[in-house]
Amino acid sequence: NQSQDTVVIYVQEYKPRYGFQPKSVMYKYRFQCPDSSVYDLAYYKLQLDSLESFPWNLVDNVVGNHGIGDHRLSHVTKFWHTRLVLMPASRVY
Repeated sequence: NQSQDTVVIYVQEYKPRYGFQPKSVMYKYRFQCPDSSVYDLAYYKLQLDSLESFPWNLVDNVVGNHGIGDHRLSHVTKFWHTRLVLMPASRVY
């Protein structure tokens, strides 16, 4: 009987109730180059990407496979690493 061999899969899709409205933050910091005796002022604009357009499945595969094989880190997963030294400073520059 074909009705006994039929498998039905139900899929439920979740969507955000409100549209994504990115809020950018201007990050101000000071850094010191190795050959400099002073700290230079720098700025960086931090802004979130839309979570709906982020490739979550790709990131899940990279993490699950420990970044080996076909699932390596790439620019699409937006990974980065750096070394920072954070020093407390006055709010007035």
